Amino acid sequence: MKSVLQVLFPNPMQIARTVNTVAACNDYPSSDSTARSSDLVMEQGIYADLVKGSCRVSTLANNWRDSHSTDPQRCRKSFYELMFCCARIAFNNTVSETLSSFQSELPAAEKNCPILNRHFCARLEIFLILCFKDIPIELLQDTNFWDTVTIIVNKLMERHETCCRHASTIFGLKIMDAMMVAHNELGNPELEGDDEDQEAIPPGWTALRIFQTMLKAYFHYAYKDVAFGIKMKALSALKKWMSEYPEIILQPLYFRYISWSAYAQSKKIRILCLEMSKTIFERSESEDIQAFAEREIPVLNWQLTVESPDEICLATECLILIFKNYPSVAEEIRLNDLYSNIFHKNKAVAQATAEFILETIRKNNSPETTVISLARFAEKVLISDPLLPETCLSDHELIESLRIFVNSFSEISEEIFDVDALVGIFKRNNETPSFKRFTASFLKAITHEANEPTSFRSSGKDNKDEENNNRNFAVKVTDELLKCLGFIISSHREDKIFFEKMLSICQCFHDDLPFNNEDLENLLMKIIHLFSNSTEPSVNENCVKALHTLSKKCTKEENRIAFNAKTNALIDSLVLEFEKLLESWESQLSTGSAAYYEELTSIQRKLFYLHPYFKIPLTTFRGCEIFVTYFCQIFNSGPKILNEITIWQEVIELCLEMMVNHVKYAIEEEDNEDIMKHCVAVCFQYFPTCMRYRCTSNPSVYFVSSFTSSFRIMKLLSEKKLLEELVDQETRKNMDLSLLHFIKKHMVPFQDDTTTNMMAVLWAEFSECLLIPGLVSSRMLFGLLDFSVYNKNPAFQQALLSTLAVLFNQKEKPEIFFECLLRFLLTIFKRSTSLKLLDNAKAVFAELAKKVAKDDIQISLGFYYFHIDAVDRIINGNIPPQFLRCLKITLCFLDFKASDNLRRFLHEHVDQGTLRNVYFKAYLSQLQRNTLS
Repeated sequence: MKSVLQVLFPNPMQIARTVNTVAACNDYPSSDSTARSSDLVMEQGIYADLVKGSCRVSTLANNWRDSHSTDPQRCRKSFYELMFCCARIAFNNTVSETLSSFQSELPAAEKNCPILNRHFCARLEIFLILCFKDIPIELLQDTNFWDTVTIIVNKLMERHETCCRHASTIFGLKIMDAMMVAHNELGNPELEGDDEDQEAIPPGWTALRIFQTMLKAYFHYAYKDVAFGIKMKALSALKKWMSEYPEIILQPLYFRYISWSAYAQSKKIRILCLEMSKTIFERSESEDIQAFAEREIPVLNWQLTVESPDEICLATECLILIFKNYPSVAEEIRLNDLYSNIFHKNKAVAQATAEFILETIRKNNSPETTVISLARFAEKVLISDPLLPETCLSDHELIESLRIFVNSFSEISEEIFDVDALVGIFKRNNETPSFKRFTASFLKAITHEANEPTSFRSSGKDNKDEENNNRNFAVKVTDELLKCLGFIISSHREDKIFFEKMLSICQCFHDDLPFNNEDLENLLMKIIHLFSNSTEPSVNENCVKALHTLSKKCTKEENRIAFNAKTNALIDSLVLEFEKLLESWESQLSTGSAAYYEELTSIQRKLFYLHPYFKIPLTTFRGCEIFVTYFCQIFNSGPKILNEITIWQEVIELCLEMMVNHVKYAIEEEDNEDIMKHCVAVCFQYFPTCMRYRCTSNPSVYFVSSFTSSFRIMKLLSEKKLLEELVDQETRKNMDLSLLHFIKKHMVPFQDDTTTNMMAVLWAEFSECLLIPGLVSSRMLFGLLDFSVYNKNPAFQQALLSTLAVLFNQKEKPEIFFECLLRFLLTIFKRSTSLKLLDNAKAVFAELAKKVAKDDIQISLGFYYFHIDAVDRIINGNIPPQFLRCLKITLCFLDFKASDNLRRFLHEHVDQGTLRNVYFKAYLSQLQRNTLS
């Protein structure tokens, strides 16, 4: 008769031949290879004797008992003999006797046997499997037999040695596995025969009862074991039974083991519990599972907030199943925590959350398409009821968040993003302007994501397949947008924000996509038409950016020629109109009125926006020149007329910027020397005046174009070696005075964030120009150094560092630096009415000393001679001794050798009476610290 457990365990002869292999692969291998080899020989010999039937159990058991406290090697050998003898008895179907023998010997082993360690564990598993290899079906009805099995397993589970508990776990789980197989194979057949037989309990039921008995007794121990491996094996077995025998295991009796481990410290155990929960929630609706779901939702809500992406994914999948199969308890799900994971950096987490969102949308049975429902959901999440940390997102942050949102859904199905359906929103009269603007941002995010997928997530796909999919998606989105974009921007041009968002979509298109060129050309013509008829600066600027972007997309030669012709015609018409208006307006300059220039300003602005992207004729420089000339006349006429002109500052900035662009173009075109000289002369004639206007009219404005534009031109001329020829000394003098005037009159009274930003821009230009020979005079440097120390604004201290650092690095002309430094220190000395100013300067120098190479011998030597020269002046009476207070703050630049040489020089060349002066003493004390550090 076939045994109950025959399907699980291998042939005993094979086990005997592979004892060493199994032991070596066990979780507790022996560290002594020699002992393992001798054990193998011994085991093979004993097994051969057992097969011949030459050994008796009683003799072997006595040998084992007698050797407990004597020879460990003999003890080990006797145990193996007993083990294989018991195995042989088991082969002869006398399992009860085997168990009784083993059970009687185990207590003695607990007290006396010193070898119940990893060696014991490695063989015990084999022994137990051998003993239960051929259990006949009749034993299923033997209550005493299974009580003995339970006692043995429990005794092993109660031991301190992890190896024993581990072996018992493996054995117990195999027995429970066997019972499940027995129940599955034997089932509950209808018994034939007399009534007495009919009343007999079916073997399948008995196997299940044994399984449940061991679950309550042994499995409970294994589940609660402190060893991670044992607990993991128990839960893994439970997961296996749940998937293989769901009709038996998916009951509240087994659910509790999941609930008890839900908050375990080990992530692997929590993930295992989530996998079992997912198996449970996949089942059709039942009251028991619904009650379990209600208990599990708080755990799942908590697991949505952990750091492990695997846990978040599984928790989300469980919540999706609850939401789908058990809606009555889904109200307890914390949706905010769940929805926020749509922005998770892990793609699997984001996709699982996206699946949940799609499930909720489908369940609501909305008449709208999926993409519109997603747009409304995204608006709620990001705008109406924001889940991100920022309660108010900027345009850039909104687009980036929407890109991540789109990325989460695109891997599920790109068909979700139906551009035509979204465009339909703009045709509805009942939609709010705010939602239309949000939809425009959503469209831009879809386009951006289609052409440049979010980089911080990895999809896990093959790169080539992913690139092909992305490209197909990009082509589809772009073609659909090109067909409708012209209509949208022409029908909504009054809404500036919406118009800007829609035009900015063009910047997201790829250069090499196969556009439908008819749609592209139609869109270009509509943008040109809008640009020609609009007076709004933002509309003009966005139209030009869109034109520049789309002009690169014309893949057909005839379309590109047509577009260039249209653009050139547009520019020519603007220039012609501009010059006509200038002639009319120039005749009105004597009136001093600004009534004629508004239309001219609009054309000038359009040319200004076109200038960086398209070739504008240099004749427009004449227009800029007239503007600036007229402005300077008004400026000189007094502030009354200035107050009547409300937008002069913007016009002047446009003119100055375009003048710089024209000068740059003239410099690069070397055959256009006359225009270049004229442009440079005009710029340097009027820029200082323009800058003084900025100081007196509206100091809170951001820009410093007047000054920075001048220096930009100077750098260009210096690079072309034309500076000396085109910019005379008087012009540079005016620039010096203008800079000082700008700083003192404009920057000082308004020491806020705005002026700090202006200072950063200003000084970035200035520091670079310090390296141009002959450009910056000593007077300007002295004035700036003087002002920087005197002022308490940190921006000016940073400017001082930049200035001195640039000068300091000019090693070919160190005299410039030390001259400036001496002048700077003298300025501090003259104005040091308080120690606070001196401390401020000291901090500046300490910071500068960190930035420069203090161990540079030339630098240190330069400072050495600088100090000697200053001390000579003090001794000769040219500078009072009090100046040493300022001089000592520069000692930080001296290295050890220079400090020691300077100290020796002072002691040799300065009389002792002078050195006893309080200022000299403080100076020497600081010098002494330098030599000791």
